[in-house]
Amino acid sequence: MPTEIKPKYSANTNITITLTDLSSSAARTTGRESLVVDNSSTRYRDVLLSGKITVGATPTVDTAIDIWVYSNKNDTPAYASPLDGTDSAVSFNSAYQRDSCLKLIHTLMVDTTANASYEFTGIPVAPYFGGTMPKYWGLFVVHNTASALNSTAGNFEMSFVGIVDEIVTT
Repeated sequence: MPTEIKPKYSANTNITITLTDLSSSAARTTGRESLVVDNSSTRYRDVLLSGKITVGATPTVDTAIDIWVYSNKNDTPAYASPLDGTDSAVSFNSAYQRDSCLKLIHTLMVDTTANASYEFTGIPVAPYFGGTMPKYWGLFVVHNTASALNSTAGNFEMSFVGIVDEIVTT
């Protein structure tokens, strides 16, 4: 019997990151990192990110919300400073420091609509790491909309679906 390798998708998994009331950062260097996602046992070959981010009451047109991804630098696991793998506020000294250890995976452009939600779906992560998922990874979210993000936790979603290869007999 012939066999094929086909993708098998996991259940949707929430990513822990607190984005309520996240302050604006003109230089987009002060934002929030997620709790690290441990890929050491699931060994997803890729994940597809989806989510929703809601702006606050007075966003400025043509500003942006950036979603970045980071990974571990060793098996401890440790992360490039100032990241620590927890759901916490993070401030980089400069955009150069941010760009040296993060990979920009998506930008949501914003208009002036108060409390508008911006959704994204199906963003693959593995290509940002040379096609291989890291053992540990997480997100960093930052924006320069000129006002804090929405204050209601239910107005934010960050999640992924993992992909593994499955051998299927046809």
